[in-house]
Amino acid sequence: MHCGSCPLLVLAAVTSAAPAQIIGVDVNSSGISPTNWNTLPSSVGSLTNLVNESGTPTGVNFTFLPAGQHANSTPAATTIPQHTQSLAGLNDTRTGPDPISAIFSNLTPGASYNVWFFGLKNAPMYNIVTIAGGGAPITFSQNANSPQELWVNGQIGSSANTLASYALVQTADSAGTISIMIDDDPTQSFLWWGAAGMAIQPVPAPATLVLGVALGAITRRRR
Repeated sequence: MHCGSCPLLVLAAVTSAAPAQIIGVDVNSSGISPTNWNTLPSSVGSLTNLVNESGTPTGVNFTFLPAGQHANSTPAATTIPQHTQSLAGLNDTRTGPDPISAIFSNLTPGASYNVWFFGLKNAPMYNIVTIAGGGAPITFSQNANSPQELWVNGQIGSSANTLASYALVQTADSAGTISIMIDDDPTQSFLWWGAAGMAIQPVPAPATLVLGVALGAITRRRR
């Protein structure tokens, strides 16, 4: 086929992925919660088929044992990160003297998830937290010298930052679980841990879009 002047077509691969919806659990037994976050009443230690922030059931289950004790604790506004759903509803806590585990189950084995643990207490708080799954355990401390400080993973929260900026990534283990283990720091005088909530978010695999771009023309000579 003869082409005297043909366009030069260049293919470019563009990789992108839309963020998945967060699945949040608020340990609040009454009152307000972030929109479409799952609430854990004080008499309940487990939830099934959690919804995500769009209100869609996910099939993910959650266990929080032992249940701990309920306490009121309103986080200081300056420690609440920015998010599409206001996190001001994380205004109650569970607390206790014994180690506790928060377990997300029925996840996709080997898949990666963003994970958040929210520490809060109406007194000074010294949590030691470990996020375990299929990857290496992630351990951090939450040392709140003042009450009403909302901590997000290993940092005190800030209204100047987004929730996404605090995410830690863990993979689900072969059974499809990610566990958050909370204990108090035995070297401190305030020995009860404090928990306001926890959340996970599937990390989507990047999608590749191939684009064709005509950059000009080339001329072929007839032989």
